Amino acid sequence: MVVNMESRSPKVDAVLLSIAAVLFVFGIAGQYFFVAQPLLLRFVGFLLTAGLTVGLISRTLFGRRVWAYWQDSVVELRKVVWPTKQETIHSTLAVLAMVFVMGLVLWSIDAILVRVMAWIVRQGAV
Repeated sequence: MVVNMESRSPKVDAVLLSIAAVLFVFGIAGQYFFVAQPLLLRFVGFLLTAGLTVGLISRTLFGRRVWAYWQDSVVELRKVVWPTKQETIHSTLAVLAMVFVMGLVLWSIDAILVRVMAWIVRQGAV
């Protein structure tokens, strides 16, 4: 997807991102500062600061790039051929069977090594 990104000074973007970061920190700090206020009021205040933060970030080159990436990801996600329920069940059963088999193999190796180590320790004790 081609996105027309207007050229703007990187300094303006840096200022907008800094303001957005400070605003977001104030939104979080406000949750602790206004602890005596009702939760609903604090939640609405946080949503407002988060919305303003996202609005400021969306005005930057970084924000436009993230939005373009998100849109491309949604397009690609629509192209995915998801497995059917039957395929998912078969795959899950195959994975569970392999986990069980590998568990048995590793348990067997561990049991053999324990016996070998016990035999070595007994030989050194004589």
